[in-house]
Amino acid sequence: MIATYGILGVCIFAAAIAIVPTQGISATSGFTLLIGTMTGVTIGGPERVEGAIFGGLVVGMISSVGYTLFNSFYQAVALGVLLLLILTVRPTGLFTGLRGRHVA
Repeated sequence: MIATYGILGVCIFAAAIAIVPTQGISATSGFTLLIGTMTGVTIGGPERVEGAIFGGLVVGMISSVGYTLFNSFYQAVALGVLLLLILTVRPTGLFTGLRGRHVA
């Protein structure tokens, strides 16, 4: 689980380096990134790195479609609704508990 959040931190750092020169920085500039990254980790489950990667891809696709069809406000709303839906249906993530059984 610590590795997942470590990778999450590295990805946030890389995204900040890419975004700050073009969009600037403010007190609320990381909110949308935080919602997206936490939604991605929650979709896959905090214990699985491959689940977090899958969740990141899902969040990226939803963000791209939301930004193309609507404005950025609705993009954040869609991610928040997805986060609430996943937490309601499967709070441990979609990929948690999918490992094979160990037979002794």
